[in-house]
Amino acid sequence: MKRFILPALFLAAQLVTAQSVMIAAKEKGKLYGYIDGTGQYVIQPSFDLAGPFYRNLAVVKKGKKYGVINSQGEFTVVPTYEDAIDYAPDGKITVKQGGKWGVINEKGEVIIPIQYSFLSVFMGGYYCWGHRANQQII
Repeated sequence: MKRFILPALFLAAQLVTAQSVMIAAKEKGKLYGYIDGTGQYVIQPSFDLAGPFYRNLAVVKKGKKYGVINSQGEFTVVPTYEDAIDYAPDGKITVKQGGKWGVINEKGEVIIPIQYSFLSVFMGGYYCWGHRANQQII
């Protein structure tokens, strides 16, 4: 019997979304993949990190870069970002490139330019962004 490491945050997020069960999982010392409710891999392990599926898409890390895959394991956004934060309620993804933050959609199109020192997503789909200069938020 295989034993999987299931990140509690990812598992909880999967269950809350009530989508078909595809859970990010990994075996000790191996890469992340996605398993179904029977524990069988439906997307083979090939990711260094794997987020939960939301709207049939998930943020994953491959090597040192983040991208987005669909439920077939195909990249919809090729891994090019230094960091990425899973979906906001409106389906957008917060990404970091060159030390700056911005927002893209599920196709990789820039929604908020990737040029800000910080960017936060609030409930209701509101965003707050700006620059830090001399410890002040502008």
